[in-house]
Amino acid sequence: MQVQMPSEWRRDTSAPPELKGDFIVIRQIMLPTSLKCTACGLTISGHAALHAVDLGGQFTATSYYDPVTIMVAYSNPRKNTKRVR
Repeated sequence: MQVQMPSEWRRDTSAPPELKGDFIVIRQIMLPTSLKCTACGLTISGHAALHAVDLGGQFTATSYYDPVTIMVAYSNPRKNTKRVR
């Protein structure tokens, strides 16, 4: 079964950015709010419904950024930052 998680996540909290090696690491604790299966078309909306079927667990999204890219984005806000990993 192929499951596509939508980009609609409720961000609970964020840890402060950390410098790990050559990367800035940003961790965000998130809760899913909906799910849509692209194989069968099943849609589950709402965190309570996802939790009831044991798919509503909290998870952490981790992003790695190149510090130079972030500095360029702050100096020129029209450019987007790009994830490295």
